[in-house]
Amino acid sequence: MENITINTKMFSSALKRLKEIAGGQTMTGETIRFDVSNTEMKMTVRGAHGTTMMVMLPVMNLGEPAAFVVDSKKLSSIIPQVNCEDITLMKARSGLRISGGGLKMELPYFELSSFREVGRLTDPEMACTVSADEFKEKIASTVHALAINRTGEKVSTFYVEFTDDGIRMTATDERRIAIHGPKGEPVSGIMLPNEAIRKVAKYFSGDITIKKVEDTVEIADDSTVLTINALAGNYFNIAKVVQAMEPGCTYWVTVKKGELLRSLEMSLAMDRENCLLTVADEALYVTAKNAEGAFQQVIEAESNTGNEDKKAFLNAQYLVDAIRSLKEDTVTIRFGNVRTPFILSEEGATEILFLKNA
Repeated sequence: MENITINTKMFSSALKRLKEIAGGQTMTGETIRFDVSNTEMKMTVRGAHGTTMMVMLPVMNLGEPAAFVVDSKKLSSIIPQVNCEDITLMKARSGLRISGGGLKMELPYFELSSFREVGRLTDPEMACTVSADEFKEKIASTVHALAINRTGEKVSTFYVEFTDDGIRMTATDERRIAIHGPKGEPVSGIMLPNEAIRKVAKYFSGDITIKKVEDTVEIADDSTVLTINALAGNYFNIAKVVQAMEPGCTYWVTVKKGELLRSLEMSLAMDRENCLLTVADEALYVTAKNAEGAFQQVIEAESNTGNEDKKAFLNAQYLVDAIRSLKEDTVTIRFGNVRTPFILSEEGATEILFLKNA
């Protein structure tokens, strides 16, 4: 490998992306693998649960292809502080030499066998292409329904299904379900750890490809490749769950999204968990109480309940989360009896909230 000159900002940005999931521990610490061809430099790190992330940068290498492994923490801490337009990388016998802007440093190599090259998935069982913006929207529309542990960390999984019309993403904490994507029957599905997807998705741009081979999924755009090992276990059939619930939701009420959201946000000051929704007289009543007093807001609404008042007791914060994830200016809530959940939906997104006992 000859000396390689690379834009400092581009190199630093790549390291920042890789740092999001770096943390795969080895006997020698956290490492990063470089694979340099004549036109491309691939940098790969390992994360938890078998996750790997690769960033590819264009380079001009007039020498032989090269591969080496160095300390990722040292590299990530030093490069962002370099104040020059370009830096130079040189693979010396004793270590990787980096220079530029007055910086001269050398990082010793780790055994190349300690970090095997990560290949791309070939002959996938399932594959599809979506825009990065659409993929990010699916995450943003479902992330609120992930289960949270006592420290506030999101711990449940994203369930990704391949359908004939694209991918569907689902998250649930068993008290609510958030779904984004087509409603058709799945061809296949896989459970993915949420942390790596949430951290890396923001860096994707343009179109991304999603491939599945057995229990491995690859999500990639032109410069970033995230490979994730799927989690073991079975997931319920989302399409059938929604189809089974919808017939029981015979009543509906439609209100302006902004008005309902403001009322619910004010009710949270009284009680962050419980609220009572009452549909009566062409209006929706939002009520919350605590030991110090009560709050009630009346919102103009359309409904099919007729002269019969309908009430539902549910988690106010969950309803706020669900409404915020929807994009349209009006919200239609469908419901039935006390054993039937609330269903909020619009094209491409469905929110299911299970009622609380009054």
